[in-house]
Amino acid sequence: GEFPGFHINAFYTNPWIENFEKYLNCGQNQSKLMTFWNTTLGLPFSFEAIATPDWKALQDKEKFYHRGTVPEEVAVLIGGCDVQHDRVELTVAGVIKNQIFVIDHHVAHGNTHNADDPLWEELDDLVYQATWDKPDGKQLKIHKIAIDSRHNSNAVWRFSRTRKKVIPVTGTGVWSDKVLPAKKFELKENGKTRRLGKHRYSLGVNLIKMDLYGRLNIQTENGVIPSEYISFPHGMSDDYYKQVCGEACELVEDSEGRQKYKWVPKYSQLEGLDCLVYILGLHTILNMHKWSDNRWKDMADVYSETIPEESQTPMKEASFL
Repeated sequence: GEFPGFHINAFYTNPWIENFEKYLNCGQNQSKLMTFWNTTLGLPFSFEAIATPDWKALQDKEKFYHRGTVPEEVAVLIGGCDVQHDRVELTVAGVIKNQIFVIDHHVAHGNTHNADDPLWEELDDLVYQATWDKPDGKQLKIHKIAIDSRHNSNAVWRFSRTRKKVIPVTGTGVWSDKVLPAKKFELKENGKTRRLGKHRYSLGVNLIKMDLYGRLNIQTENGVIPSEYISFPHGMSDDYYKQVCGEACELVEDSEGRQKYKWVPKYSQLEGLDCLVYILGLHTILNMHKWSDNRWKDMADVYSETIPEESQTPMKEASFL
């Protein structure tokens, strides 16, 4: 027989003030809003809210620091690294709790299939030796990076296995979580699977991209930078912004005629976007949104140092977007 269907939202069971606080805590974070709509309101979330930012409008947003320099308040640098067959690309970003400040984007060319190619040494220098200047004269080094391990997994594993600063990640198409539990790195050789000591994380890139584009559409409020805002420096190229804004979430039909949402490329290269996805994923992996004020202060002391001018050595040239 037929049964009547119904749904009840959380306003019937929870105090209204509690639900209202949940909504306020979401801010403009699209993944948090989706959870609120689905679990508290009992309604489907409108994916029309995930508007791909206009690259020119993003480029024209107010800038208050220059490429390669670190805003004074930033205490920690993290990175997201994308691996292609002929290059690796690394975005360096500063973090203040939930705020992200893009500092620089580096491209190292070479053969990523070859674990002995000089590009891996160049990446190692960026992760362990390179410093970025702050207005107070101090310099920051990178704390951790997340590196794409889906492409050329053998070479990525060899690079990351002895480097504690390097966390391998791989994207997955689930819509339920931003970060899935870490598993031991697995490599397939001669039809056999080897489980290795280094762990890697699976990132729910669908939700992270939704979060990223929601953040990129946030505007400053009377010169005040809101929580979860992503800032960019003077000096990034047109091509970089086109890459960051290079995908759109669209409703498509699969082979069985079912409709589903999918991220569809709109630009030929997406490395700038992917690197930011890895940075947001790493932010979650490290639980940076839960760090105490004392933890932030301790991290600032550990990763900053004042270096006399006479002992500074110029970093070797790298190509940029």
